[in-house]
Amino acid sequence: MIDRRTRTRIVFLGQMYSLVSQVRQWRALRENGESIPLAPRWLVVGAVYRIGYNWAYDCDLGAIRTKRWRRGLLVTAIFTLALLGTRRSSVAIRSASMGATTGRLGYRFWYGVLHPLPGPDG
Repeated sequence: MIDRRTRTRIVFLGQMYSLVSQVRQWRALRENGESIPLAPRWLVVGAVYRIGYNWAYDCDLGAIRTKRWRRGLLVTAIFTLALLGTRRSSVAIRSASMGATTGRLGYRFWYGVLHPLPGPDG
């Protein structure tokens, strides 16, 4: 079985690919003449959310790492709140998504690549 830190490094590589593909998609839309602004507020909201979620997952707060149903409930609640908070605005959703990807990339670089993961290993 793969240990947590190795899995985290794989996630880090996946997030790098995801961020590159998001930036490419954003640039392609801009080149086609579509105005897709990024909202700094939602970039920060996405990054803070993802850093907080990953920290809670690593520390197993509320047993969200070890109990799948709890993690599922949490993700459903967060997704519902995000839809209500953004009012389904494409600018807010795209910005929050890019912010979340950037936040997770930074978190996984710090915890996983440079430093050991917080929380119990079991």
